[in-house]
Amino acid sequence: MIDLVTPPSLQDALHTGLQAVRAGNPVILIGGDRLPADVLLPAAAADPATIAWIVRHTSGLLCAPMPPGRARALRLPPMTADGESHQSVPAVTVDAAAGITTGISAADRTRTLRVLADPGAVPEDLVRPGHVIPLIAGGTGSGRAESAVGLLGLAGLPEVGVLAELVDARAELLDTPAAVSLAGTLGLRVIDRRALTPSCTDRCPTCRAALAMPRF
Repeated sequence: MIDLVTPPSLQDALHTGLQAVRAGNPVILIGGDRLPADVLLPAAAADPATIAWIVRHTSGLLCAPMPPGRARALRLPPMTADGESHQSVPAVTVDAAAGITTGISAADRTRTLRVLADPGAVPEDLVRPGHVIPLIAGGTGSGRAESAVGLLGLAGLPEVGVLAELVDARAELLDTPAAVSLAGTLGLRVIDRRALTPSCTDRCPTCRAALAMPRF
């Protein structure tokens, strides 16, 4: 099994995982042996084939993690008014306003995700409700949305992703050992959320190179 516990392994996995993210490839994001694992893809790199693959290997419920500022710019309010600022909260679901049919197909959701990641997009480019769930990252913490947004930023990409929980053939959530095994079978990189600490990111060449790159 891949060693994801010692700091050197965390750092190496972060570096190689970020290279994969920067290249527009999906990666598997884990957070501990008993926690569910996610697949993460930069929304700007979404294409129908990859989105179809993600749907087949996950619950099919696609979230789009993003910073609070991005949600405000696109006028994506939280689904409920009782979310806390330090926690991620789902926003009103969306579809692209043009270029789609029903909104549920891989091609349609690809279009919506790319609109969400487009720095030039405006609120009118989206309709509500829809089939993609924007997930507004909290101000602190290392949850799913916060880690995804942080990784995309460290890769120097627009900080909007595609995030979905991995499941097995019985639609049961995959834990970390099963997710790592799947990654080995499919040739995907694994990033542990525990690597998102200054001690790891400060030593990561990909992280340092990305810090000065403009995003939104």
